Amino acid sequence: MAELDMANQTLKSLSGYSRDDQVAHYTRGADQVRMADAAVAALSKWEKSRPKKGERNV
Repeated sequence: MAELDMANQTLKSLSGYSRDDQVAHYTRGADQVRMADAAVAALSKWEKSRPKKGERNV
């Protein structure tokens, strides 16, 4: 559920937890994966936009 970016209140209602810190334990892992995926995508886009060695930027 955290991987689907559901709100804390939704996660608490479905899991039975009552405190945000209980849910945070699980959302941190999902957030880490999401941020890593975004960083890799941004790096890939940047690398593809750079001219290849020996090419000139016109």
